[in-house]
Amino acid sequence: MYGEHRGGSQRDERLIRKGASTAEVAFEFRHGETLYRIRRTVFRRPRRAGGATIVKEVQAAEWDEPEQAWRPLPDTGNETGLRAWVDRRLQMSAEAFCSTVLLQQGKADRLLTVDPQKRFDVLAKLLDLDVYQRLAGRAADRRRTATANAHAIEVQLAATTEVSADALHEARDVADERAGAARTAEQERTRVQAILVGAQTVANLNQAAGDARRQLDTLEEILAAGDRIRADLAELDKTRTALEPVRLAAAGHDQEADEADRTQQAIDLEARAADADRADAGRADAEAERDAAQSRYELLVRHVPLLDRLVGCAAEAACRRQAANDAGDPEVRARQVHEAEAVEHDAAAARRTAADTKQAAGEARSERIGHRHVLDGQLKARQSLEGEGTCSRCGQPVTAEHLARELAELKAAIATADAGITDAQATIDQVAADLAATERTEAEAGQACQRARSALAAAQTAASEAATAERAYTTAAAGVGTLPEAWRAEVDDAE
Repeated sequence: MYGEHRGGSQRDERLIRKGASTAEVAFEFRHGETLYRIRRTVFRRPRRAGGATIVKEVQAAEWDEPEQAWRPLPDTGNETGLRAWVDRRLQMSAEAFCSTVLLQQGKADRLLTVDPQKRFDVLAKLLDLDVYQRLAGRAADRRRTATANAHAIEVQLAATTEVSADALHEARDVADERAGAARTAEQERTRVQAILVGAQTVANLNQAAGDARRQLDTLEEILAAGDRIRADLAELDKTRTALEPVRLAAAGHDQEADEADRTQQAIDLEARAADADRADAGRADAEAERDAAQSRYELLVRHVPLLDRLVGCAAEAACRRQAANDAGDPEVRARQVHEAEAVEHDAAAARRTAADTKQAAGEARSERIGHRHVLDGQLKARQSLEGEGTCSRCGQPVTAEHLARELAELKAAIATADAGITDAQATIDQVAADLAATERTEAEAGQACQRARSALAAAQTAASEAATAERAYTTAAAGVGTLPEAWRAEVDDAE
């Protein structure tokens, strides 16, 4: 298994019995559920100038139960590859194996008699302490890295001007104060805008009140004219009383003059009386209209703060509704996120499939290359049989036809293996291109999914802010419910 015997790892030709030219050792063992075999062969080839050339062959194989045959393992046709395979499979050295698994005769206490360092190495390999040793190494590396970082930070701190705690608190207070001032300024700007809109509404109402006052002044002028008319009527009554003796003295006038005078007097009196009645009615109407305008003005003054708040809430609600419309429907955004996640999941599955296919193709190529190396070794071994009397493989006499046939079979097998390696490489190249495409698709799907999640969060935030603004507007609108219907219409127009 490890290429060692009682005499050590050198001069393996001493294992060839006298009169033979080949020695072969096969070691079969079961690891887990698999049966393995390691075979080592030593050839002694005589040279024409005298002496001999020693050729060694090694090969590990596993038992293929369905085929009922030994299947060579890739990369185990040479000493280096076989030793690496044994180390990966058994994870112990030759000394550990001979000290714990296969005890050599007379060396059962080998583990107890070696020096402490070697005993520790053997036990560490058996107990798989390499994991903890690597962990300790990584911990030491991290400790050194952390120490270096701490030293660098200390150097930076030494070169940095020290800032007192009071200065730090003062800077934080200034930053908080400026942030609060910025928020206050923004709120004040919003409030002023709302006040401007409300002021426009109040100006319109004030204009209406001014028109009412002008009408009232006109009616008061009419009332003043009514007093003058009454004075004229009183003066007329005095005149009529003074003219009574004159009419009695003028009784001698003819019938037509008296009738005309009576008619004229009746017309004047009726006109003056009608003017007085109209003046009284106009004054009463003007006083009623003035009282109504005064009441509306007082009601408006009481509702100005509510109107300011209503206008501000209406503007905020409109802004938030526009922001929600711009951000989109959260349900639509949620469906887009679901669709993007599905695309990302499919892309990841395609990428994993391509990666698995690439790995399987690489393993198949490595296996075929290992088989190719095995065939190369067998070809070299068969080519070295020239001059031998008996074939070490089948035990038949080595003839020219026998050797040519075996060489032809091996060359054909090598050509087949080369074709398989070429096909496997072509498959690897194609799968690598597919893997790169799927990785790009997965990256693009991930970016699209992230954008969809950000859009969903923005839409949900905008919808929540819009709902809050609508509730504030509803509350403000309820506060101005006592306004007259006509005024509420004007407020709606102003909004």
